[in-house]
Amino acid sequence: MAAADFLRRVLAKRPYRVRTVLTNNGIQFGNLRHQLWAFCYLFDRVCTEHRIEYRFTQLGHLWTND
Repeated sequence: MAAADFLRRVLAKRPYRVRTVLTNNGIQFGNLRHQLWAFCYLFDRVCTEHRIEYRFTQLGHLWTND
């Protein structure tokens, strides 16, 4: 809920359209898409409401997954 609330507050103050959000694979953001038990997290719903493409960083790529 904290991550979704933060995203909502950022989107409310932005002077431009956010097209893509890139996050790590943390449990606060959602399940990996290929997992059978994955379901829609609140963070995903906020992205969908604002037509934002939401992606995870690639595992093992340290330059995007600090």
